[in-house]
Amino acid sequence: ADLTREQQLELRLEQRLANLQAEIERARAAGDDDAAQAAHARYIELGTTFVRRFVLIENGRPGTAD
Repeated sequence: ADLTREQQLELRLEQRLANLQAEIERARAAGDDDAAQAAHARYIELGTTFVRRFVLIENGRPGTAD
């Protein structure tokens, strides 16, 4: 079955979040707190975009992904 454009975007965002989570874990394991904090900041920014784009759309409000 073909995915809609929104489903494709959601899957890509989910993969990017998973990749960032893995990056955070690798940095922490290596003792690199600066890299872990930078990856965590990107994770939060991406997560915020995800929420605005998909949760608001599901609730019938237009997404505002900037």
